[in-house]
Amino acid sequence: MLFVCTGNICRSPYLEYGLRARLGGAAGDVRIESAGTAALVDHPVAPAMQRILHEQGIDASDFRARRLNRDILDRAGLVVTAERDHRAFVSRLSPEHATKSFTLRQLSRLLDVPAPTIDAGTRVEFVLGHARASRGMAGPASAEDDIDDPWGRRMGVYRRTALQLDRGLETLVTALVAAS
Repeated sequence: MLFVCTGNICRSPYLEYGLRARLGGAAGDVRIESAGTAALVDHPVAPAMQRILHEQGIDASDFRARRLNRDILDRAGLVVTAERDHRAFVSRLSPEHATKSFTLRQLSRLLDVPAPTIDAGTRVEFVLGHARASRGMAGPASAEDDIDDPWGRRMGVYRRTALQLDRGLETLVTALVAAS
């Protein structure tokens, strides 16, 4: 599973480390990574986001940002983006990943549709299958699917962004656990 945002220092590392922490030992076959469309390569998580993660007992001090490329995409079974523009970037970089890419909010809406019967090998494949099967039943994509970039803004904006990301993470964790 690959999380994508712009700089790979706020939203996508928050999602990467947040999902790992929530799954804990249950991560099993789920590989979790992140990258940015215009990454601040080798930068750590933004200090404000690092603080929020630390308050949750999550240590992301070893994180370093990286730029999204085709090799990273090719390892991803599911791509979750912070904004529709990131999803479009993924689709341009690798058209075959268009059907494996969703914004976090879009994916959450799709996973809230009752799960169809899906024959899938891994939990990530199950979540992808559920989302694909639910397309068209959870409303169209819109600007509401975008999660604001808090970079360079007040701490309150970082906290609001973290809450939005947490809502999506909870839906994703529920789906991954249900697929176990």
